[in-house]
Amino acid sequence: MPESFHAKIALIGCGPASISCASYLARLGYDNITVFEKQKYIGGLSTAEIPQFRLPYEVVQFEIELMKDLGVKVVLEKGLGMNGMSLTSLKDEGFQAVFIGIGLPQANKAKIFQGLTVDQGFYTSKDFLPLVAKASKAGMCSCKSQLPELRGVVIVLGAGDTAFDCATSALRCGARRVFVVFRKGFTNIRAVPEEMELAKEEKCEFLPFLFPREVIMKNGRVAGLQFCRTEQTERGDWLEDEDQIVRLKADYIISAFGSMLTDPQTILFLGV
Repeated sequence: MPESFHAKIALIGCGPASISCASYLARLGYDNITVFEKQKYIGGLSTAEIPQFRLPYEVVQFEIELMKDLGVKVVLEKGLGMNGMSLTSLKDEGFQAVFIGIGLPQANKAKIFQGLTVDQGFYTSKDFLPLVAKASKAGMCSCKSQLPELRGVVIVLGAGDTAFDCATSALRCGARRVFVVFRKGFTNIRAVPEEMELAKEEKCEFLPFLFPREVIMKNGRVAGLQFCRTEQTERGDWLEDEDQIVRLKADYIISAFGSMLTDPQTILFLGV
């Protein structure tokens, strides 16, 4: 084999992207590949954010074992910003190529939810789905945990796959009623049709054309959410109509408005 196939290659994050990349590189003949994962478990989003009933942990593990069988090494509890690890430190250790597969690890949280906590009845999908995964996926980690208890009414915000995963998971956590609320109409839903159909079969209720404006609190806990109606203009723009107000009572709110990279330490060690 050419000398270049012995080059040290690092992959940051052990989620779907890095697993796929490392497996393909190993099949091409590269023989010095290391994947670094900051968590105590591997699989990334596939493990921590897709429920067991949608993607069994055993399926993810099968892919990981195939990768390891190809000679790929995995180092846990080591990631960008941990113990001084950076792109520069990897270069100093002799790594000649780095693949960054950390995804978007932070939740996109609207301003009206800033300061709210899980104890008050507010979750982001990044809070909620890993709790469900750790309690339902045997072998994922050495931790022992129970499913979060969501007794009462749950509002899930969003119209993507993650939102519908949150909705169907909330039912499995004891929710009596689940509303899936989104800003646009049914034709704008981004989730795959099977996700929406499953939520519909499990009696989740869909409320389109609503945009959250204010959290209703009572005795320090979430008690509901106030929305304004949205409408689409002839040019296709979506506008909020402050004169049309809807209030929903709820015991919990789960925000599934997408993800982003905001952690200052990670950004610093990425050098961007």
